[in-house]
Amino acid sequence: MMQGFWDWSLSTYSRPGVADQLIALQDRYGANVNLILWCLWLGGRAVPVESSLIDKAIEGIEDSQCAISEIRTLRRLTGRFLGKEKPLYILLKNKELGAERMEQATLQVLADKYINWPECDRPPPISASGSKDGLSWLAAYCHVVQAAGHMAIPHDALVALSDAAYPLCDDTLQPEFRGIQ
Repeated sequence: MMQGFWDWSLSTYSRPGVADQLIALQDRYGANVNLILWCLWLGGRAVPVESSLIDKAIEGIEDSQCAISEIRTLRRLTGRFLGKEKPLYILLKNKELGAERMEQATLQVLADKYINWPECDRPPPISASGSKDGLSWLAAYCHVVQAAGHMAIPHDALVALSDAAYPLCDDTLQPEFRGIQ
């Protein structure tokens, strides 16, 4: 059975360096962590890149992303002024995670609707191809959000994230992707 997006995300997020890189992309460039993870997840399944699917995903989670952003802002302020051990902070953190999970469920449904899984169904590889395909999806995501007026994400940051998400990749593959902007 294919590993679900949420379970894969939890596993990937816990890998060394992944969480820090995702939060940095979110805070510095306004990147959507769930969309980035979704791109890596689809790439790891060797799904051909489709910018139109990324557009559909952005549109499909627009409302939830606004709500998550508001909860995150309130959680961070609460942690800063009251402390991370306070019940209000913990409540907000749990609400944020619940909203993130719902957003990922929406992205899973979208993938299930538009992707012919029987041709692509395989566990996310921890291999060079997972890193390569994930990086292609990340590059497409960056093109879509940059075209919509968002700040460009440096390609080196995408390479570092893809490598962290798929840690056993072959470093010799990276140079061929340096040209993707």
